[in-house]
Amino acid sequence: MKLKSNPLMARLNVGQVWHLADQRGIALKRYALADACGISRNTMGKMLSREITHISVGPLAALCQALNCLFDDIVVIHPNGDSHESQLVAEPE
Repeated sequence: MKLKSNPLMARLNVGQVWHLADQRGIALKRYALADACGISRNTMGKMLSREITHISVGPLAALCQALNCLFDDIVVIHPNGDSHESQLVAEPE
């Protein structure tokens, strides 16, 4: 029996990342967040600008550790592959 799989879309909630960073006293700059997480500034920049379509759990786990949050605090899951950009807030200017 072959099971039919539904597409799954996960998006980083950038607005929530910046909100948590601000609460933790991390400067609202990509490089500061990358340094706090211990991941490359290039990877962080791509994550926050949504240029990455696939990412390993390592950088997300580092981000969660730096922000003292859970995965579901910063990632929005769309079970049917529907991505509603209006739910995501852009980073501060």
